[in-house]
Amino acid sequence: MLVEYAGIHYLVAGIINCMGMTILSYYFNSVFTYGYFAGSGGFAKFVTSRIGSVVLGILLYVLLTVAFGIWYLAASLLSAAIANVLNFAMSHTWVWAPGRRNQLRFGANQAGRKQ
Repeated sequence: MLVEYAGIHYLVAGIINCMGMTILSYYFNSVFTYGYFAGSGGFAKFVTSRIGSVVLGILLYVLLTVAFGIWYLAASLLSAAIANVLNFAMSHTWVWAPGRRNQLRFGANQAGRKQ
């Protein structure tokens, strides 16, 4: 839509799309998966983990296709699967760390009591 109707270059539209999906992903993970926003620095950690998983996915894709000669579609699926597992692990252990899961839950005050 950005390309067709707004006349934005497709690469810029792709960047806007990635940024928008990252914000939505953080919001939905905060509300539905973990039940709280990750607190100060949480969004920055989330974005950093996403960038890391994209870079890893690209590097794995190149390694699998160039170094190991794996068919590009299989390499794409495998690298995406590995990057997504890493992405989840980073979110679960770093962004929404287990020690912080009992803090800042929706509907709870600082002492953890229901309001």
